[in-house]
Amino acid sequence: MNSLKSSLLTVTATLLALTVASACPFCLSPPQTFSAQFQLADFVAIAELHSFEVLQQGTLPVATFRVQQLLSGDPKTAAACGVGAGRKVIRHAEAGGNPGDLYLLYGDLTDTSKSPSLQPLTGTPATFASTPAGQATARPAAQSTAAVEWTDHTGISLSTARYLRSLPRQELPVPERLKWFVTHLESSDPTIAGDAWAEFGIATYEDVKGCRKLYSPDRLRSWIADPGISSERLGLYGLMLGLCGEPADAEFLHSHLVSSDTGKFRFGAEGLLAGYLLLTGESGLAATEQQFLQARSSTESRHALLQTLDFFHTYEPELIPRARICLSARKLLRDPVLAEMTIMSLSRWQDWESIGILEQLFHESLQSEDDNSEPLQRCILQFAQHCSRAGFAGMGPELPQVDRVTAECSGRAERFLRRVSTDRPDLLQAPRAVFQGPSP
Repeated sequence: MNSLKSSLLTVTATLLALTVASACPFCLSPPQTFSAQFQLADFVAIAELHSFEVLQQGTLPVATFRVQQLLSGDPKTAAACGVGAGRKVIRHAEAGGNPGDLYLLYGDLTDTSKSPSLQPLTGTPATFASTPAGQATARPAAQSTAAVEWTDHTGISLSTARYLRSLPRQELPVPERLKWFVTHLESSDPTIAGDAWAEFGIATYEDVKGCRKLYSPDRLRSWIADPGISSERLGLYGLMLGLCGEPADAEFLHSHLVSSDTGKFRFGAEGLLAGYLLLTGESGLAATEQQFLQARSSTESRHALLQTLDFFHTYEPELIPRARICLSARKLLRDPVLAEMTIMSLSRWQDWESIGILEQLFHESLQSEDDNSEPLQRCILQFAQHCSRAGFAGMGPELPQVDRVTAECSGRAERFLRRVSTDRPDLLQAPRAVFQGPSP
């Protein structure tokens, strides 16, 4: 159980970080996109391998590439450094494969006036770039001391090269870029499919939602139904279908929450649950509670419910009322694995009305024989501290007054903390930072 709890805390922390960054909430850890990689280098080029040899008695690898196209970087600067279509460039690193294989080259400008002189090497040009004929060239002219140092290379397929040549410009609005990337989701080339998915993974929910008319429900259904679909992409596709699907798609999404092979909640199916609730609203939430809050339900499915509640509270507060979301989350406090994570969410949502339930849970934990209950107790106390401070937010002539419910909950939290300071002062001494409280 401790291992499961640790894993779920890690996933929750990742989702909270994504929420703060406003990225797609169900795209966990998308890889760095090609567009982002291009911004980190001065030059990016598609090149084919010309030759590879090892010089100086097997100690110096030399890979020679012929540039096909400069994808990123100032063309005039590149030309001044001898980099352009048809030109050969050298990188002192191993390059597997055969002549003619395609590579993506990353290069940065370097000031050769501050670098040691480049000595000629037998059988290879001495500079970073050479003439089309492969003849050694001199150092750049005196008026320009810049050269290109090729810092990395990676092999790519012909289809990936075509994809990269057509990448939409980074400065275009995100919806326009996503319109192009959506056509490459689940491409037969895994590199292309992964990059297209990653572009959606770093997009905001509002942008993903704004592109709903671009999505094909038929394609999304086929991808979701595929048992081989990666769990990382499953959540995005479930969310997409919830945004663009018909009411009948709710049952489809619900039917795929659980694996037909194992009978267990599918890893990555949180997005399917979110898509289901996008189509069903409060009625769907009631049905989900009946299914996932039973004693025999798995912690994984209840954790998915908590994540989905967090999603609706953050991104779709008008679809399911805040009070209904908080009520549902409170029912998860009885799960020993999810209790602390649920308190984290209730605190961020400023659901101070939960103080009564948490006070009861605190006293029950004191009476239990569980030696591992202290983290839960400290978590409850931190919630109470935030709740207590919320009642003082309106004290001052220039501050808005707090509502009656917040004031009452704040008073109850203050009285609770006073009793604890008398009965168990050790729990209030330098408590560990269990969760991030709401912003002031």
